[in-house]
Amino acid sequence: MKKIIMTATSLLVAAMAFAQIQVGAGYLQQSNESKTGDNSDNSKLNGAYVGVSYNVPLPVAGLNFAPGIYYSFLTGSSTSSASLLGLSQTATGTTTEQYINIPVLFNYGAEVGPGKVYCYLGPTVSYAIAGQYKLEGSGVVSGSSTTELFGEDSNYSPLDVKASIGVGFKYNALALNLGFDWGLLDRDSSDNTTHKTNLFHIGVGYSF
Repeated sequence: MKKIIMTATSLLVAAMAFAQIQVGAGYLQQSNESKTGDNSDNSKLNGAYVGVSYNVPLPVAGLNFAPGIYYSFLTGSSTSSASLLGLSQTATGTTTEQYINIPVLFNYGAEVGPGKVYCYLGPTVSYAIAGQYKLEGSGVVSGSSTTELFGEDSNYSPLDVKASIGVGFKYNALALNLGFDWGLLDRDSSDNTTHKTNLFHIGVGYSF
């Protein structure tokens, strides 16, 4: 048993010696899929992310373990207008959401030409640290109101778990990646209503 522990410790130390830190940033698009009874609604939020991951080689050639932590900001708005008897009314709703995302991924890469092509998969845990919906009206009725999306009275859960998959290309210290995250949880606790969020993302990274 002592020999096994010493061997495992030696492998861990060797792996950490070759580990790389990667900082990354990029573009996000969140797809919100809601369904109430037989009625469905899809909307999108756009935004950006920034964060860091740690790429640890495993004892299988080309295979790595890559946990990370990222901050993301998403926003989207929609406007509706109506006119009756010469009177007009316009309403604009704006949604903002901020998350801390913790991916726990495995990636596999192979040398291709001047760089390395890799693919990755694994779970990502997302937790909303802030979220608001602001409604602004102008015309017959003017004013604004703000609703906290993740308040105590909200049915919208701040927690989500996603299945992440993606591909990338790395050249020296620079990397380009493209991925998609499928939301696995129903984030709306209301009766007869489901709400799931999916993410498309593309970004760049730098390893050192």
